[in-house]
Amino acid sequence: MSETTIAAVATGVGEAGIGIIRLSGPDALVIGERVFRSTRGKPLGRYRPRTLVHGWVAGAAGDVVDEALVVYMRAPRTFTGEDVVEIHCHGGQIAVRRVLDLVLAAGATLAEPGEFSRRAFLNGRIDLAQAEAVVDVIRAKTDRAMAAAVHHLRGELGAAVRVIRDRLLVTTAHLEADIDFPELELEVQTRNEVAEACRWCLGEVERLLGGARQGKLLREGLRVVLAGRPNVGKSSLLNRLVRENRAIVTAIPGTTRDLIEEWVNIGGLPVQLTDTAGIRQTNDPIEQLGVERTHEALSRADLVLVVIDASSGLVPEDEEWIQRLPTAVARVGVANKIDLAPDFESSALSEALGGAAVVRVSAGLGMGVPELEQQIARSAGLHDTAEEMAVNARQEECLRRAREHLASALRTLEGGLGSDMTSIDVRAAWVVLGEVTGDTVGEDLLDQIFSRFCIGK
Repeated sequence: MSETTIAAVATGVGEAGIGIIRLSGPDALVIGERVFRSTRGKPLGRYRPRTLVHGWVAGAAGDVVDEALVVYMRAPRTFTGEDVVEIHCHGGQIAVRRVLDLVLAAGATLAEPGEFSRRAFLNGRIDLAQAEAVVDVIRAKTDRAMAAAVHHLRGELGAAVRVIRDRLLVTTAHLEADIDFPELELEVQTRNEVAEACRWCLGEVERLLGGARQGKLLREGLRVVLAGRPNVGKSSLLNRLVRENRAIVTAIPGTTRDLIEEWVNIGGLPVQLTDTAGIRQTNDPIEQLGVERTHEALSRADLVLVVIDASSGLVPEDEEWIQRLPTAVARVGVANKIDLAPDFESSALSEALGGAAVVRVSAGLGMGVPELEQQIARSAGLHDTAEEMAVNARQEECLRRAREHLASALRTLEGGLGSDMTSIDVRAAWVVLGEVTGDTVGEDLLDQIFSRFCIGK
């Protein structure tokens, strides 16, 4: 348990009906009683814990700052595992700041980013994967991303990792028994049992690694760039996908000069759409800068929507810029203005894109847009997150290292080397997996992880 009592604003910045100042630590109740006067005149500690108490927040001189509801929660049954007091005042910026100032003047210390979650982890209330899930819940952009974060928040990843670690711990015991008591001649039995255990653990690690791409997509979203010649309808298509008039649309080629970015939800997948300047040779210096930014956006894209004008067909200018697309980037052809060319044949565009799918749309009329959204989701490769846990980049790196150690242990067994060599890799896998749950992490890593949190969490 920490000796200091921390405090911070737990709600977002800006005007709101309610603002919450949270205190956690051994003096939370004492500090809460210093700044709060209940309507009935009783000290906060005289009320039943977890009961909202009405009253007023006031300074030492009795000057009232705001009306509030205050709740005291007794350790260890709190988020941090410590005594916690929450002051629910009005949500204006001045009111929240003045209440926080009073709390700090009464003896609390301003919390560092993520310090509440860090204390919850250090006090055994949550594991490290659950702590990281707090950030994912806050930053979730879609219901699907939220659902994936809640799986971690409930401790499902930590539970799966602990099952693997328990199996590895038993395996290590078998290996060490063989090393320490060679006279018992356990080697043959031990090798078979260890090989079976390593193969099972390796399979479970691979299963968890299957959620790495899922996690990246749900946390960071899919970067989709709309690109094409001027006046093929990229901005109209962006507006149709965003379902509002976000980009200016005119019949004048070259209207879009800069990148326009918007987030949309496509099948539960957060998608960042980027409208770009039309790609063409131009002497206009401003338009040239726009084209340069288009190429920069293409180099960062996860998926490019190659938009052409179906009424003009695939022209040499289209083929020229398509050939310069980064080879690694996925692409989908979009034949726009299909209402003007109902007989458009998409095979040439698909061939130019290396066999990629082509969707026929009319951005102006909305024709084909649902099919385009479905194709974007398919291109992302996102599937049912109930099948796989959406691990983050740090967890993925730990799982990959564990996989390497387990594979090395199996190679050692197959090569007929001794139990001591195998034991090194099995124990290393056990340690690395402990970094996922936080059982084997140091202060430096904790500092790095919790510094990404917002203050108040």
